[in-house]
Amino acid sequence: MTPQPSLFLWIPRSGGTSIWGTIENNNASTQRVGVAKDRIFCAVTEATTFQHCHIPALLDAGVFLEAWLESRFKFAFVRNPWARLVSVFHHLKQGRDDQKEAVRGLSFGRFIEQACAGDIPPVGIKSRDGLSYANPQVDWLTDSEGNWIPDFIGKTEHLKADWRHVKGQTGLKGNIPGRANRSKHAHYQDYYTERWRAMVAARYQQEIDLWRYTF
Repeated sequence: MTPQPSLFLWIPRSGGTSIWGTIENNNASTQRVGVAKDRIFCAVTEATTFQHCHIPALLDAGVFLEAWLESRFKFAFVRNPWARLVSVFHHLKQGRDDQKEAVRGLSFGRFIEQACAGDIPPVGIKSRDGLSYANPQVDWLTDSEGNWIPDFIGKTEHLKADWRHVKGQTGLKGNIPGRANRSKHAHYQDYYTERWRAMVAARYQQEIDLWRYTF
């Protein structure tokens, strides 16, 4: 089939490295854009990602035209929020100097308390500052009025099966071999007290209900 141009909305710590690596390694025309600045972006590629940038913020900034966005099959992958927050915490501790600085002196419990209080930078054009990776996944996938951006949302827990659906919709090639860029840590459930588990359940209730996640 002729590939339909696609846009991958890359939520941090939700299998994105494996997904985009598969796309880049198996398809001829791809573009991975970091922080785009002051230009209209209308590349003709099989697949594009703006990494962790918030798509509505880029559209508002004039990075690309609405017609370009509408022409794309837009997809994302989500992850169990309790597991994702453990991954975010350890990724920051093991990451770039600015990421390490964001969690310097924070225990996991304090990190959860801060994330669940909403005391973190919101998603936006960068979505890389401080603890912004810990924002609810829904925030990456909706605009300011709550309208959904993706045409399809897969789950990291069903990565290979849901990737096959994306391939069927887009014509993209490649099989995902497994999760890449894993942070080093124990099983996510080992990190939580009952109080922290309940805090995450309250803060991330929308995505827990939407995608039927349990602790």
